[in-house]
Amino acid sequence: MVVFLAGLQAIPPSRYEAAELDGANGWQQFWHITLPGLRPTLIFATITTAIFTLRSFEQVYVVTGVGR
Repeated sequence: MVVFLAGLQAIPPSRYEAAELDGANGWQQFWHITLPGLRPTLIFATITTAIFTLRSFEQVYVVTGVGR
C-alpha cells in the first residue's frame, strides 16, 4: 500500500485540475489520469508479487509431496 500511495503522490495535481476544467468527471479522471500515472507502480507490484509467489512454490511442492 505504501508503494501505491507513493505512486499516487507522484501524479501532479495540475493534471486533475486541468481535467476538471475540461469537464471530466471522477470516473474519467481515474481512467485517463490515475491509471496511466500508476502504470509503473502497477508493473512493479505485479512483477514483485509474481517473484514472491514463484519463490514459495518450493515449499508447497515439498509439503504436498507432488510428484511421488
